[in-house]
Amino acid sequence: VGSGTIDGRADHLLAEPNVPRQRLHLGHLLLDRLETQRGVSRQDALARIESQASDDERRSVAQFVVANGGDLSALEGAVDELWSELERLLTSKQS
Repeated sequence: VGSGTIDGRADHLLAEPNVPRQRLHLGHLLLDRLETQRGVSRQDALARIESQASDDERRSVAQFVVANGGDLSALEGAVDELWSELERLLTSKQS
């Protein structure tokens, strides 16, 4: 979940890799990055990862979800749809 502010308002976006292999690979990359670039011990890195929100918890607070379980074309279509929705929301708030 990316959480920040746009014009002082909270925003929530979840982009999720739906493939378990991708999740496992990302977990290893994160562990390696924490160890090599930040000097965090493997035990502390694992504890940090384990303390993060579950996928269900992330989905429950996300205003928008981009599922990445298909091919690149499907992902591009999902991002295009989200972008169009965001543009519609922005236009309606400016009116």
